[in-house]
Amino acid sequence: MILNFSRSKTFRLCKRKAFNSHHRGVEGERSMNLVDGGAFHHGVAVGRATKDWSLARIEADKIFAEDAAKSAIPPEQIYVLEEHRDLVHKMLKCFEEQYEHEVYQIIQPEVEFDVELPNSKHSCIFIHWMDEDGHHHWGEPPAELILAHKVFSPHDIRHPKHYIEPSALGAGCPCWISHRLVGKTDAVVAWNNNIWLDEYKTTSISGQQFWDQWQMDVQPTVYIYGIWRSLGIRPRGFLLNAINKPSEAQVANWNSKRKDPKTNKSIADYISYSREAFLRTEEDLKRVERLMLQTAMEWEEEVLSGSERMQARTPFQYNPGHACTLYNRKCDYYSACLAHDEPGEFAGMARRQKDYVDEKLVKLGEVK
Repeated sequence: MILNFSRSKTFRLCKRKAFNSHHRGVEGERSMNLVDGGAFHHGVAVGRATKDWSLARIEADKIFAEDAAKSAIPPEQIYVLEEHRDLVHKMLKCFEEQYEHEVYQIIQPEVEFDVELPNSKHSCIFIHWMDEDGHHHWGEPPAELILAHKVFSPHDIRHPKHYIEPSALGAGCPCWISHRLVGKTDAVVAWNNNIWLDEYKTTSISGQQFWDQWQMDVQPTVYIYGIWRSLGIRPRGFLLNAINKPSEAQVANWNSKRKDPKTNKSIADYISYSREAFLRTEEDLKRVERLMLQTAMEWEEEVLSGSERMQARTPFQYNPGHACTLYNRKCDYYSACLAHDEPGEFAGMARRQKDYVDEKLVKLGEVK
């Protein structure tokens, strides 16, 4: 399997959400918080790489426009888009002002990695699988067959009806590959005589409550692991640049406590910047390596719904609770889960846009 952090996080959060997104290929409307964050992130990357912050704002606007088109803003509220675009510019300005005073050297603006997970050679079910009649298929199994327990590994000796020797397909079956971890990171920088991954995030949470979560957060550890394995450069840890952007609800609450409505403020008035450094040890990297490998193996096992173990339960079972209302908004698939996967619940959803992980899987599937 080819796995990146985003897919791993979704799978760990709720397997049914991962199934709906990556196997059914549907997604909900783009929230404006994600639109803001995506545009800001792209703008910062351009600004740091070129030192041209005017260009950064232009490039951020392009990403903003693309993502905003997928949001649920009705025509009569088009002014909201202008407010959010101005907010992105305000965040970029705040970052630029802080960045100008930093004394560190950019070694590489961004890193794209694609590395094998050690000791994981296996028959990739996303490339080669068999149906219940023993017929070979190449490419990803259809979602409906996964749920119907009709997907088998063609190289699993435990199921003689479907088993085929890899050597029967010439020099060896091209589906015998290692699990791969891929990703795209932010900048790698030199700071205080060490190498660091330089990350930037937007957040509505401030203070220690925000910083504490990063002590064991997986995403930057995955990125450091990918940089180390692909470039041979071992970052000491990561610098987290945070742009604090309170939510509309927070600002509304603060304004409600003001005696004079004329003194009310907007989100843009509260934009602020802060930064902390976090170390990552060799043990941290080994732990995240094991986690990514375990996730990849578990995901493929869920797809292999025809196995004896999977026949007894539902593939990609949903995980009710925290995942359903994460970030104070309903999951895209909330209604579908309530309706027990009623087909009509998916009819109005958009098709998920293919990403670089999908493209890598397609290329692997073509090698046969």
